[in-house]
Amino acid sequence: MTVYARPTLVLFFAAFAVLGFVSPIIILFGIMDLLGAIWTGLTLRTNKIV
Repeated sequence: MTVYARPTLVLFFAAFAVLGFVSPIIILFGIMDLLGAIWTGLTLRTNKIV
């Protein structure tokens, strides 16, 4: 379930950066998490666990 929710993290990080609440560098952490979510989702589908 979290594999589907994790991509929204990038949107929240970007919104916080645009609003000036945090440094824009946090978007890189969101992108890394997005790549991890994609990798996890692909692995789960390959192993037919989902």
